[in-house]
Amino acid sequence: MLSRAVQYALIVVAWLSISSASVIVVLSGATALACAFWRLFIATLLIALYSLSRGSSNLHPGDIKYFSLSILSGILLATHFLTWMESLFYIPISLSTTIVVLYPLIAMLYETALRISKPRWSELLGILIAFCGTVIAVQPYLVERALYGSILALTGAITAAAYFTIGRYLRKRGISLASYTVVCYSSSTIFIFAYSVATNQSVLPVELNMWIYLVLLALIPMLGGHTVINYLVKYMKSYVATVIGFGEAPGATILASLVLSQEVSSNVLIGMSITILGALYTIREGMKH
Repeated sequence: MLSRAVQYALIVVAWLSISSASVIVVLSGATALACAFWRLFIATLLIALYSLSRGSSNLHPGDIKYFSLSILSGILLATHFLTWMESLFYIPISLSTTIVVLYPLIAMLYETALRISKPRWSELLGILIAFCGTVIAVQPYLVERALYGSILALTGAITAAAYFTIGRYLRKRGISLASYTVVCYSSSTIFIFAYSVATNQSVLPVELNMWIYLVLLALIPMLGGHTVINYLVKYMKSYVATVIGFGEAPGATILASLVLSQEVSSNVLIGMSITILGALYTIREGMKH
Protein backbone atom coordinates (compact mmCIF):
# COMPACT_ATOMS: atom_id res chain seq x y z
CA MET A 1 0.00 0.00 0.00
CA LEU A 2 1.27 3.45 -0.88
CA SER A 3 1.98 5.83 1.97
CA ARG A 4 -0.21 8.92 2.31
CA ALA A 5 2.75 11.18 1.44
CA VAL A 6 3.49 9.30 -1.80
CA GLN A 7 -0.18 9.41 -2.81
CA TYR A 8 -0.32 13.17 -2.32
CA ALA A 9 2.95 13.65 -4.21
CA LEU A 10 1.66 11.63 -7.18
CA ILE A 11 -1.60 13.57 -7.12
CA VAL A 12 0.33 16.85 -7.43
CA VAL A 13 2.42 15.44 -10.30
CA ALA A 14 -0.70 14.27 -12.13
CA TRP A 15 -2.48 17.60 -11.58
CA LEU A 16 0.41 19.68 -12.90
CA SER A 17 0.81 17.33 -15.86
CA ILE A 18 -2.81 17.21 -17.03
CA SER A 19 -3.20 20.95 -16.54
CA SER A 20 -0.65 21.55 -19.29
CA ALA A 21 -2.47 19.51 -21.95
CA SER A 22 -4.93 22.14 -23.21
CA VAL A 23 -2.31 24.84 -23.61
CA ILE A 24 0.14 22.49 -25.36
CA VAL A 25 -2.59 21.42 -27.81
CA VAL A 26 -3.40 25.02 -28.70
CA LEU A 27 0.26 26.05 -28.91
CA SER A 28 1.07 23.12 -31.20
CA GLY A 29 -1.17 24.43 -33.97
CA ALA A 30 -1.70 20.79 -34.96
CA THR A 31 -5.12 19.22 -35.46
CA ALA A 32 -6.88 17.46 -32.60
CA LEU A 33 -6.40 14.21 -34.53
CA ALA A 34 -2.63 14.67 -34.82
CA CYS A 35 -2.31 15.64 -31.14
CA ALA A 36 -4.28 12.61 -29.99
CA PHE A 37 -2.44 10.17 -32.27
CA TRP A 38 1.13 11.23 -31.51
CA ARG A 39 0.75 11.71 -27.76
CA LEU A 40 -0.55 8.13 -27.60
CA PHE A 41 1.92 6.66 -30.08
CA ILE A 42 4.98 8.18 -28.41
CA ALA A 43 3.78 7.32 -24.90
CA THR A 44 3.03 3.72 -25.94
CA LEU A 45 6.47 3.36 -27.50
CA LEU A 46 8.23 4.66 -24.38
CA ILE A 47 6.25 2.44 -21.99
CA ALA A 48 6.76 -0.62 -24.24
CA LEU A 49 10.52 -0.01 -24.38
CA TYR A 50 10.64 0.41 -20.60
CA SER A 51 8.59 -2.75 -20.09
CA LEU A 52 10.84 -4.77 -22.41
CA SER A 53 13.97 -3.51 -20.68
CA ARG A 54 12.55 -4.61 -17.32
CA GLY A 55 11.03 -7.83 -18.66
CA SER A 56 7.81 -6.93 -16.86
CA SER A 57 4.55 -8.18 -18.36
CA ASN A 58 1.61 -10.11 -16.94
CA LEU A 59 -1.07 -9.57 -19.59
CA HIS A 60 -1.05 -11.87 -22.61
CA PRO A 61 -3.40 -12.25 -25.61
CA GLY A 62 -4.57 -15.49 -24.01
CA ASP A 63 -6.17 -13.52 -21.19
CA ILE A 64 -9.14 -12.81 -23.44
CA LYS A 65 -11.33 -11.00 -20.89
CA TYR A 66 -8.64 -8.66 -19.59
CA PHE A 67 -7.12 -8.17 -23.04
CA SER A 68 -10.53 -7.26 -24.52
CA LEU A 69 -11.31 -4.84 -21.70
CA SER A 70 -7.94 -3.14 -22.18
CA ILE A 71 -8.73 -2.69 -25.89
CA LEU A 72 -12.20 -1.33 -25.08
CA SER A 73 -10.58 1.08 -22.63
CA GLY A 74 -8.24 2.22 -25.41
CA ILE A 75 -11.16 2.93 -27.75
CA LEU A 76 -12.87 4.97 -25.03
CA LEU A 77 -9.61 6.86 -24.42
CA ALA A 78 -9.33 7.65 -28.14
CA THR A 79 -12.90 8.95 -28.20
CA HIS A 80 -12.16 11.06 -25.13
CA PHE A 81 -9.15 12.67 -26.78
CA LEU A 82 -10.82 13.26 -30.14
CA THR A 83 -13.91 14.93 -28.70
CA TRP A 84 -12.22 16.92 -25.95
CA MET A 85 -9.34 18.21 -28.10
CA GLU A 86 -11.78 19.22 -30.82
CA SER A 87 -13.78 21.20 -28.25
CA LEU A 88 -10.72 23.39 -27.63
CA PHE A 89 -11.21 24.91 -31.09
CA TYR A 90 -14.80 25.95 -30.29
CA ILE A 91 -14.79 27.11 -26.68
CA PRO A 92 -12.22 28.67 -24.29
CA ILE A 93 -9.76 26.36 -22.53
CA SER A 94 -11.25 27.30 -19.15
CA LEU A 95 -14.73 26.17 -20.20
CA SER A 96 -13.60 23.03 -22.04
CA THR A 97 -11.52 21.73 -19.14
CA THR A 98 -14.23 22.60 -16.62
CA ILE A 99 -16.73 20.42 -18.51
CA VAL A 100 -14.41 17.53 -19.40
CA VAL A 101 -13.29 17.06 -15.80
CA LEU A 102 -16.79 15.99 -14.84
CA TYR A 103 -15.48 12.47 -15.35
CA PRO A 104 -14.94 11.80 -11.60
CA LEU A 105 -18.66 12.34 -11.00
CA ILE A 106 -19.56 10.10 -13.95
CA ALA A 107 -17.00 7.48 -12.83
CA MET A 108 -18.70 7.39 -9.43
CA LEU A 109 -22.01 6.62 -11.16
CA TYR A 110 -20.33 3.87 -13.21
CA GLU A 111 -18.71 2.23 -10.19
CA THR A 112 -21.97 2.35 -8.23
CA ALA A 113 -24.06 0.94 -11.09
CA LEU A 114 -21.53 -1.86 -11.74
CA ARG A 115 -21.18 -2.53 -8.00
CA ILE A 116 -17.42 -2.05 -8.18
CA SER A 117 -17.56 0.16 -5.10
CA LYS A 118 -20.03 2.13 -3.05
CA PRO A 119 -19.37 5.84 -2.46
CA ARG A 120 -19.38 7.21 1.05
CA TRP A 121 -21.67 10.15 1.71
CA SER A 122 -18.69 12.42 2.37
CA GLU A 123 -17.16 11.47 -1.01
CA LEU A 124 -20.48 12.12 -2.73
CA LEU A 125 -20.75 15.50 -1.03
CA GLY A 126 -17.29 16.53 -2.21
CA ILE A 127 -17.98 15.52 -5.81
CA LEU A 128 -21.36 17.32 -5.79
CA ILE A 129 -19.69 20.49 -4.50
CA ALA A 130 -17.18 20.23 -7.35
CA PHE A 131 -20.03 19.63 -9.81
CA CYS A 132 -21.89 22.76 -8.59
CA GLY A 133 -18.75 24.77 -9.27
CA THR A 134 -18.68 23.40 -12.81
CA VAL A 135 -22.32 24.40 -13.39
CA ILE A 136 -21.57 27.95 -12.25
CA ALA A 137 -18.57 28.14 -14.57
CA VAL A 138 -20.39 26.73 -17.60
CA GLN A 139 -23.73 28.56 -17.42
CA PRO A 140 -22.78 31.80 -19.28
CA TYR A 141 -21.34 29.90 -22.26
CA LEU A 142 -24.18 27.56 -23.23
CA VAL A 143 -25.21 29.38 -26.40
CA GLU A 144 -24.81 28.84 -30.16
CA ARG A 145 -21.25 27.84 -31.15
CA ALA A 146 -20.26 27.27 -27.54
CA LEU A 147 -23.02 24.67 -27.19
CA TYR A 148 -21.40 22.38 -29.78
CA GLY A 149 -18.00 22.70 -28.11
CA SER A 150 -19.60 22.01 -24.73
CA ILE A 151 -21.25 18.83 -26.06
CA LEU A 152 -17.88 17.65 -27.39
CA ALA A 153 -16.26 18.28 -24.01
CA LEU A 154 -19.08 16.46 -22.20
CA THR A 155 -18.65 13.46 -24.52
CA GLY A 156 -14.98 13.53 -23.58
CA ALA A 157 -15.95 13.41 -19.89
CA ILE A 158 -18.31 10.45 -20.33
CA THR A 159 -15.75 8.36 -22.22
CA ALA A 160 -12.89 9.32 -19.88
CA ALA A 161 -14.93 8.12 -16.90
CA ALA A 162 -15.52 4.74 -18.57
CA TYR A 163 -11.82 4.46 -19.47
CA PHE A 164 -10.67 5.11 -15.90
CA THR A 165 -13.34 2.79 -14.44
CA ILE A 166 -12.15 -0.10 -16.61
CA GLY A 167 -8.58 0.75 -15.67
CA ARG A 168 -9.40 0.48 -11.96
CA TYR A 169 -11.15 -2.85 -12.52
CA LEU A 170 -8.13 -4.32 -14.30
CA ARG A 171 -5.49 -2.83 -12.01
CA LYS A 172 -7.32 -4.12 -8.90
CA ARG A 173 -7.17 -7.60 -10.42
CA GLY A 174 -3.41 -7.56 -10.58
CA ILE A 175 -2.80 -6.38 -14.15
CA SER A 176 0.48 -4.45 -14.13
CA LEU A 177 0.60 -0.79 -15.05
CA ALA A 178 2.89 -1.41 -18.04
CA SER A 179 0.81 -4.30 -19.39
CA TYR A 180 -2.46 -2.39 -19.12
CA THR A 181 -1.20 0.90 -20.53
CA VAL A 182 0.64 -0.69 -23.48
CA VAL A 183 -2.48 -2.55 -24.64
CA CYS A 184 -4.82 0.35 -23.84
CA TYR A 185 -2.68 3.11 -25.38
CA SER A 186 -1.70 1.07 -28.45
CA SER A 187 -5.31 0.10 -29.22
CA SER A 188 -6.25 3.75 -28.77
CA THR A 189 -3.51 4.75 -31.21
CA ILE A 190 -4.72 2.20 -33.79
CA PHE A 191 -8.33 3.37 -33.41
CA ILE A 192 -7.37 6.98 -34.00
CA PHE A 193 -5.29 6.04 -37.03
CA ALA A 194 -8.21 4.04 -38.46
CA TYR A 195 -10.46 7.03 -37.88
CA SER A 196 -8.01 9.30 -39.72
CA VAL A 197 -7.98 6.92 -42.70
CA ALA A 198 -11.79 6.62 -42.71
CA THR A 199 -12.23 10.40 -42.63
CA ASN A 200 -9.32 11.07 -44.99
CA GLN A 201 -7.44 13.19 -42.47
CA SER A 202 -3.70 13.14 -41.97
CA VAL A 203 -2.11 12.63 -38.56
CA LEU A 204 1.18 14.13 -39.74
CA PRO A 205 1.98 17.63 -38.46
CA VAL A 206 2.37 20.16 -41.26
CA GLU A 207 5.21 22.11 -39.62
CA LEU A 208 8.46 20.86 -38.10
CA ASN A 209 8.13 22.84 -34.85
CA MET A 210 4.85 21.04 -34.09
CA TRP A 211 6.84 17.93 -33.17
CA ILE A 212 8.15 19.65 -30.05
CA TYR A 213 4.64 20.06 -28.68
CA LEU A 214 3.56 16.56 -29.73
CA VAL A 215 6.47 15.06 -27.79
CA LEU A 216 5.62 17.27 -24.81
CA LEU A 217 2.02 16.01 -24.94
CA ALA A 218 3.29 12.45 -24.64
CA LEU A 219 5.81 13.16 -21.87
CA ILE A 220 3.81 15.50 -19.64
CA PRO A 221 0.02 15.01 -19.73
CA MET A 222 0.14 11.42 -21.05
CA LEU A 223 2.92 9.87 -18.96
CA GLY A 224 2.93 12.31 -16.05
CA GLY A 225 -0.86 12.67 -16.01
CA HIS A 226 -2.85 9.72 -17.34
CA THR A 227 -0.27 7.06 -16.55
CA VAL A 228 0.18 8.28 -12.99
CA ILE A 229 -3.61 8.25 -12.49
CA ASN A 230 -3.73 4.71 -13.93
CA TYR A 231 -1.15 3.80 -11.31
CA LEU A 232 -3.19 5.37 -8.51
CA VAL A 233 -6.49 3.66 -9.39
CA LYS A 234 -5.06 0.42 -8.03
CA TYR A 235 -4.99 2.02 -4.59
CA MET A 236 -7.96 4.42 -4.81
CA LYS A 237 -11.49 4.33 -6.14
CA SER A 238 -11.51 5.63 -9.72
CA TYR A 239 -13.62 8.67 -8.85
CA VAL A 240 -11.29 9.55 -5.96
CA ALA A 241 -8.12 9.15 -8.01
CA THR A 242 -9.59 11.04 -10.97
CA VAL A 243 -11.11 13.83 -8.87
CA ILE A 244 -7.71 15.48 -9.22
CA GLY A 245 -8.91 16.12 -12.76
CA PHE A 246 -11.14 18.84 -11.35
CA GLY A 247 -7.91 20.71 -10.67
CA GLU A 248 -7.16 20.68 -14.39
CA ALA A 249 -9.62 23.50 -15.03
CA PRO A 250 -7.98 26.09 -12.74
CA GLY A 251 -4.51 24.87 -13.66
CA ALA A 252 -5.18 25.06 -17.39
CA THR A 253 -6.98 28.39 -17.03
CA ILE A 254 -4.04 29.95 -15.21
CA LEU A 255 -1.65 28.68 -17.90
CA ALA A 256 -3.94 29.87 -20.70
CA SER A 257 -4.12 33.30 -19.10
CA LEU A 258 -0.34 33.52 -18.75
CA VAL A 259 0.69 31.92 -22.06
CA LEU A 260 -2.21 32.61 -24.42
CA SER A 261 -3.61 35.79 -22.83
CA GLN A 262 -7.11 34.28 -22.71
CA GLU A 263 -9.51 36.24 -20.51
CA VAL A 264 -11.26 34.46 -17.67
CA SER A 265 -14.78 35.53 -16.63
CA SER A 266 -15.76 35.96 -13.00
CA ASN A 267 -18.23 33.07 -13.32
CA VAL A 268 -15.44 30.71 -14.30
CA LEU A 269 -13.21 31.91 -11.46
CA ILE A 270 -15.96 31.50 -8.85
CA GLY A 271 -17.00 28.14 -10.26
CA MET A 272 -13.42 26.86 -10.37
CA SER A 273 -12.82 27.89 -6.76
CA ILE A 274 -15.85 25.88 -5.62
CA THR A 275 -14.80 22.97 -7.82
CA ILE A 276 -11.28 22.75 -6.43
CA LEU A 277 -12.57 22.87 -2.83
CA GLY A 278 -14.94 20.00 -3.57
CA ALA A 279 -12.16 18.01 -5.22
CA LEU A 280 -9.77 18.47 -2.29
CA TYR A 281 -12.47 17.44 0.17
CA THR A 282 -13.22 14.29 -1.85
CA ILE A 283 -9.55 13.29 -1.95
CA ARG A 284 -9.19 13.76 1.78
CA GLU A 285 -12.30 11.67 2.51
CA GLY A 286 -11.31 9.01 -0.03
CA MET A 287 -7.91 8.55 1.61
CA LYS A 288 -9.49 7.62 4.94
CA HIS A 289 -9.80 4.04 3.73
